[in-house]
Amino acid sequence: MLPWRRVALWFLTALVVRGALLVLPLDRIDQLFIPDDTYYSLAIARHIAASGLPSADGVIPTNGFQPLITLLEVPFFLLHANGDMAVFGAVLLSATAGAAAAAGLGALVALTAGEAAGWLAAVIASLHPTILSNDLSGMETSLAALLSLAAVLCAVRIRNDVSVLAGFAVGMICGLTALARVDTLLLVGVCGLVIVARAGVRAAALVAAGALTVLLPWGVWIFTTSGALFPESGRAVRQLVLIHEATDVGGLATGLVALCELGRLLPIASGISVAAAAAGLAVAAYLLWCPWRLGRTPLALFLLCNLALALIYCAYLPAFWFLSRYWHPLFLAAIGSWAALATRFWRQAGLPRAVAGGATIFLLASSTWQTATHLVSRPDVFHGFREPARAISADLARFSIVAAVQSGALGYYAPEGTRVINLDGVVNRFAWKAMHDHDLASYLRTTGVEAFADTDSMRRLIAGHAGAELPLTRVREMPDARGTPVTLFALSW
Repeated sequence: MLPWRRVALWFLTALVVRGALLVLPLDRIDQLFIPDDTYYSLAIARHIAASGLPSADGVIPTNGFQPLITLLEVPFFLLHANGDMAVFGAVLLSATAGAAAAAGLGALVALTAGEAAGWLAAVIASLHPTILSNDLSGMETSLAALLSLAAVLCAVRIRNDVSVLAGFAVGMICGLTALARVDTLLLVGVCGLVIVARAGVRAAALVAAGALTVLLPWGVWIFTTSGALFPESGRAVRQLVLIHEATDVGGLATGLVALCELGRLLPIASGISVAAAAAGLAVAAYLLWCPWRLGRTPLALFLLCNLALALIYCAYLPAFWFLSRYWHPLFLAAIGSWAALATRFWRQAGLPRAVAGGATIFLLASSTWQTATHLVSRPDVFHGFREPARAISADLARFSIVAAVQSGALGYYAPEGTRVINLDGVVNRFAWKAMHDHDLASYLRTTGVEAFADTDSMRRLIAGHAGAELPLTRVREMPDARGTPVTLFALSW
């Protein structure tokens, strides 16, 4: 039996930690935790609430977003929340889901290795700086992790005599997991196979019916409104990866940066450094060793599914600026695996106990220290889009249509009457094709774009794929805390 009272306590513990960070001013939360993609989801939710159209700019339909978190944000705008209130609501939603995921991880580990291991997993997940960063991002990451854990817990506990209602409910959880993030389809599919093997065809049919009840309405609606079913954002991100490999970092460097991102699991170094790469190598070896030690357990199932997904990302979509989000469930699985193995080693006298105790104390202490130092650190280039977007908003009012590669916050905070269109293709399939064809200049001209606003690196990116010289005239540069100022250019066609 799962210790449900303990699970509730683990949830409250993780929620208190996240709540302590939520008292920070919103501009600081944005600088530390919120990526530009959060504002894409909020803008799409706002347009769904206003017109029923899934669109980041109110005109171009898109399916390049994670459905569940966006749909959960729609009520913010139906209740007439203003821009900042909805942003805080998104962060509160992801933080609550993250706290529940920490508790869910504790439950899965307790089922595998006992209550003491569950406690350890929940505490580490509550304090780990990378887990906290994702949980406070306002993105789908923590929600997808929570539902993935729930799907695995259901799959390993369902029985062949499951009631119709319970089997249907398990299916709805699996369907919601897929809606939380499309890459969870791998885990959901494996859970389906486990259910067939454990509980038979009848239970699997009930689960499938429940999942289809969730997925079919979504599929019909998104295909009707956007004209496509599979998210268009995947090919856009892959195109950006290929561009970066060709012009900036190179394929080998992409792999090294990915290794540094993997090293975030050991909170001893951040960013791109020799220490982070060494930590990444250690983590990679640990992840390959864990399944052998865990055996045929629910935790091993969760770990193997996410390890396979991480390898797919490394091979096909090594978008280093997204990897800590993509690998969030893998980090949770790795934390849970350490908790299970550490408690096992603790029961052995001598060196195993010393290693388990010392490594666990180090992990908890370094997690707390990294989180504390992160709170006073300078924001990186992947967060902190709110400040420049709000500062430049008044200048955008001069233009009817503005384009940007990083268009999330700019579009979300744009003044009424100004439309900001996306150029990286994540939520704009026409821009993706124009960039792919090196024809962005023609696309901008025929679309009637009057201005471009973004960082200098993004200006160089579109210039390299414009197909013609862009008639840019500098209007204003807006410095920000990230050290990557946003510049507004007028386009004189």
